[in-house]
Amino acid sequence: MDNRMKHRKITAAAAAAVLAVSLCACSSDGGAASGSIESGSSVPTVSASSAGSQGHGSYEITLPGDDSVTSAYTSVDDLSVEPGATVAVVAKELNLEYWKAVKDGAQQAVDEINEENGFEKDERVTLTFDGTKDSTDVDGQINAIDSVLSENPTALCIAAIDMDSCKTQLEAAKENSIPVITLDSGIESDLVTANCTTDNVAAGREAMNNMCQSISDVGKIAIVTHAQSQKSAVERNQGFAEEITNHPKVEVAARLEENDEESVETMLKATLEVTPELDGVICTNEGTTEQVLKALSKFGRSDIRVVGFDLGKAQVSAIREGREYGTVAENPRGMGCAAVVAALRAASGETVEKQIDTGYRWIDKDTIDLKQNEAYLY
Repeated sequence: MDNRMKHRKITAAAAAAVLAVSLCACSSDGGAASGSIESGSSVPTVSASSAGSQGHGSYEITLPGDDSVTSAYTSVDDLSVEPGATVAVVAKELNLEYWKAVKDGAQQAVDEINEENGFEKDERVTLTFDGTKDSTDVDGQINAIDSVLSENPTALCIAAIDMDSCKTQLEAAKENSIPVITLDSGIESDLVTANCTTDNVAAGREAMNNMCQSISDVGKIAIVTHAQSQKSAVERNQGFAEEITNHPKVEVAARLEENDEESVETMLKATLEVTPELDGVICTNEGTTEQVLKALSKFGRSDIRVVGFDLGKAQVSAIREGREYGTVAENPRGMGCAAVVAALRAASGETVEKQIDTGYRWIDKDTIDLKQNEAYLY
C-alpha cells in the first residue's frame, strides 16, 4: 500500500447548493433538548476543510460511543475486501432526502474502500441501491430483494418495510453465504447478521419530551406514524408511550397511521373537525412530517406545534420559519457508511456487533445553525 495515512476515517464530500450546510455528511450522537450531548455519546468531529472554488466540504463520519466502535465501522484501512465485491442495498421511499443521504454515505464508504485498496476496473467494489417509492409497498420490496439476490451479491443491506417479512429471502441469503445487515428498520430474525439503526425508543422519548415542552405540558396532541409494520415506527411509538407518562396533562387525542386508503391530509382534517383545539402533532419520519406540515399550512393552522423526525430540506426550511418546532435528526450518511463497512467485514469472516447504534440529535430553531449540527442537515 502507498504511503497513505493509517487509521484514516471515511470522509463524505458534499456539494453545497443554496446553503452549504444543508448537504454535509454525517457524524452522529444522541442529543438532548438543549443541544447538549447525552452521556455515552461522542461529539461529532467535523473537518471543515474546503475543496476550493467549487464550494465542496468534507466531513468526518463518526458514530456514538467509544472510539473503537467508530473506528470499526467508519475506518477501512484494515478491511479485507474481495476484489470485485458487490454490496446490494434495498431501501424504501427513495424519493425522500433521507434515503438519498443514506446512499451518499454508502457510496462514500465504497469509494474509500476502492481508493484504499487501489482497486481499478473489474477489481472495484460496487454498490447497488434499490428500493420502493413508498413505505407500504411490501411486495415491491420483496421483489427487489429477490432480484438482487439473483445477482449473488457479496453482502445485502435491507431497510425492511415489514419487520416480519423477508423470511424466504433471508434463508436464501444464508444458503449462499450472503451476510444480511438491516439498516433504519430491522427484521425479526436470527438470520440477520447485524442491525445498523438509530436507538429508536430513546429517540422517540426525546421527540415526545420536546413535543410536551412545546405546549407547556398541557393540551391535546395527535400522533402521525408511518406504517406500524416497520420496526422503526413501532419502536418510536414505544418511546412516545414511555415518555408521555411523565406528562400527565398531555392527552393523545388521535393516532393516525399512514396507509394506502387515506392521505395524511384527509385523516388530519377529520381529526381537526373532531378536535379543533388540537395543540400539537408529533410525527415518526420525514414523509409523515412533510405531509403534516403541508396539511396544516393548507388549513391555516399555524397555531399547532409540529415535532418531526429526520431533517430533509423541507424540514430545514420549516424549522427556520417556525412552522416546525423541532425534529429528531438521524444520521443517514453515517448509517449508510456503517452498514456497508459492517456488511463487508461480515463477508470477510469478521465478527460484527449485533446492534450498531448510528445516533440522533434533537434540532430546533435555536440549534439548527450551530456548527456541531451541520452534519445532521441533508
